[in-house]
Amino acid sequence: MLSNILTKGAGDLDEQSFQRQLNDRSISMDFSAYSDNFYGSLTTLSPRKDEAFNLLKLALNEPRFDEQPLARLQDQFVASIEEDQKQGSWIARQFLNRMMYGDHPYAHNGQGTVQSVRAMTADDLRGFMHDRLARDTLLVAVVGDITPEELAPALDDIFGGLPATSIGAVPAVGTVPDQGRLVLIEQDLPQSIVSIGQKGVDRKDPDWFAASIANYILGGGGFQSRLMVEARVKRGLTYGVYSVLRPAQSFDVLLSGGSTKNETAAEFIEVVKAEWQRFAEEGPTDDEIERAKGYLIGSFALSMTTTSDIADVVLAIRESDLGIDYIDRRSAEIEAVTRDDIMRVVGDLLTPDALRIVVVGKPEGIEADRVVPLGADILEALDAEPVSGS
Repeated sequence: MLSNILTKGAGDLDEQSFQRQLNDRSISMDFSAYSDNFYGSLTTLSPRKDEAFNLLKLALNEPRFDEQPLARLQDQFVASIEEDQKQGSWIARQFLNRMMYGDHPYAHNGQGTVQSVRAMTADDLRGFMHDRLARDTLLVAVVGDITPEELAPALDDIFGGLPATSIGAVPAVGTVPDQGRLVLIEQDLPQSIVSIGQKGVDRKDPDWFAASIANYILGGGGFQSRLMVEARVKRGLTYGVYSVLRPAQSFDVLLSGGSTKNETAAEFIEVVKAEWQRFAEEGPTDDEIERAKGYLIGSFALSMTTTSDIADVVLAIRESDLGIDYIDRRSAEIEAVTRDDIMRVVGDLLTPDALRIVVVGKPEGIEADRVVPLGADILEALDAEPVSGS
């Protein structure tokens, strides 16, 4: 809610006036919130940078939280939440989060609930800003036509009014349970949606690039990936299947999934498990390793084609504390990964019996540890999902 309302008026400028200032000066200002962090971005033409900096300062230090935009955003959030709860993909994602994260905040829906959104007040938003948006946790990346001598006083002016230190407990680091579990949520859908998760790899782990190469080969490489070849190309079970590494502050996970016909859901899951097992036992070929390395090295340069892209990369480097020389040494670190490194990683990482699996739909031939019957209240069923792990 906070990320959506900060550009809806600040200081003496109401929503329309604030937006007019941005639009008339070709200034782009956006905020967003994710599981671990709150982000903001500002893009401006050089001649307008002082005006842009002032508007950002107003948004962060004097937000208005006027009644009308807050009420409108609450209506939008409620409509979105209610629509999401009808979608099989949302149901699968929320159940998988619960199964992996238990009662950790990561398991919560990021948009909140209808009740929490309706109950939210301007004072709640002010309190959250005061407690959480502080200088001790602030990271800034700036790219463009500005010198360090110009930037330093501007940053002090923009952010100097924020509290010195943040308040609030940091969620504990957790571990995804290592026991497999399959939950079936019966829904009247033409296809079954399958979401899969397990423990992953920390971004600071020395084996991160070995894990990234392995993931590209397994399910991150599009039509070249093993999962896609086995599930789509050879068997026609799905239009798409993937795997992705998702490191975070409290949990590191490896996710997979796809959709398939109800009558082939059981086969789809078995194919995924079989590839998990085969990769762990046999490992990659030399050709697969070279293609994966080429992609990881080449795609990185393509991710920095604009000033905004470069700023995102620099900020990500700082968030993960990868070092100021990361860009210079990244390619060499990828090239240095050996087949033995990958075999060691996948042998520990890819354990089919540890997969947490959610199936939403009317699948045939599924043996589930829990079945949520058709017509059940989804939110009540979600709350009833046992908490395991730590």
